[in-house]
Amino acid sequence: MLEFFKRLPYPAALALVAVVILGGGLALKPVQRKVEVISESERARLQELSQKKTFDDMAQLFVRLGQRVGNRIVRIEPDGPAGVIAGAVGEIVSAGFEPVAAGGTLKVRGEQTTWTAKAALLPTHGLVAKLQVPGGLEVAPLGLAADVNAPAEGSWLVLVGRGADGVRFVAPGIFSGFSEAECGGVSVRTMRTSIPQTREAAGSGIFDLDGDLAGLAIRCGDRIEAVAVSEVTRLLSLKEDPAQVLFRAKGLLVEPASEEVRAVLRAPEGLLVKAVRRDGVNLAEFSAGDVIVSVNGRPAATVESLSPWLAAAAAPLEMEVVSHGRKRVLKPGSSASSISFLRDPGVAIGSLPENCPAQRAGIKRGDRLVEVDGRVVTDVATAARLLTPTRPHFVVARRGDVDYGYYLTAGEGSKP
Repeated sequence: MLEFFKRLPYPAALALVAVVILGGGLALKPVQRKVEVISESERARLQELSQKKTFDDMAQLFVRLGQRVGNRIVRIEPDGPAGVIAGAVGEIVSAGFEPVAAGGTLKVRGEQTTWTAKAALLPTHGLVAKLQVPGGLEVAPLGLAADVNAPAEGSWLVLVGRGADGVRFVAPGIFSGFSEAECGGVSVRTMRTSIPQTREAAGSGIFDLDGDLAGLAIRCGDRIEAVAVSEVTRLLSLKEDPAQVLFRAKGLLVEPASEEVRAVLRAPEGLLVKAVRRDGVNLAEFSAGDVIVSVNGRPAATVESLSPWLAAAAAPLEMEVVSHGRKRVLKPGSSASSISFLRDPGVAIGSLPENCPAQRAGIKRGDRLVEVDGRVVTDVATAARLLTPTRPHFVVARRGDVDYGYYLTAGEGSKP
């Protein structure tokens, strides 16, 4: 090949080399490939399919979790809430329910078995309860979440319950933190979740994705709240509070009246009526802000002073009551009269600044201001005129079916 190039004239050799170089360049030039363009509609469809698969996978995860813990979820018959087999051997934790007679038994329906149980612990607040199945259960105890007080915000929780028909159901949701709620006169730390809470959910277990029991659904007035396991334990351990016994039985919440409150109400020593429940028994005569001075002529110094009222066959009672300097003598149960509540009384309380004096007193957004110092509030102008920040006040605010009384020190009065 070299001898061939030597015999070629110089110009011809240069031309031949140029042709070879040009041909090699063409041979090595990348081949242009046709690019497939995905339309926006196709891209959206693919994204939707991907999301659907994720949703389907999550739904299957929740169903499998329900199946895994389902044999620990029971239903108290005939009309009780659901319950969870947890704690010591043979124990069931549930939302509160109507007590059975002393030593009485009730039926508990499980996945495939029905047991006979006894009420082991029924705190008077009625929010939670514990049952005992004699002889134990053929079910291992549930695990508890590693840190039931502080699950990670944004994490999934799954409610697993059993309906009145015995069928198990699941309802997932996202945990978003803790709140404070008042349930039957008891302050309760609740879990904020997006889990749909129906009345049938009462007593259902709330689980993390590991299958550990993280909380319980309880009744709180006319709604359902989720509480952590630690809060369930605390509620079960609460001693019988005579004030709560009275509130549950008669719809009247009382406490010893402080000197400051008595000064505003112009009343002597006695028991302050802190709250009146709308569906209470024989409460036509009582209002939040009353001070019960005596019962049948004896000083009403403690809640126990009202124990004769709770007796099964209570003798006629006579109570001396003072409020805003006005004295009355009441005879609970002596008439068939019933308390009358307006549908939407007073003025709705708007937003309250965080940690403001009214909020610290216990007033919440959404409450309705109905009285200031014994005077009925009909509109915002009346409230503004009656609430002067230079002196203390005693106000009544309605929340749900309960009227609550609040003492506001000087400087706490403000427009609702």
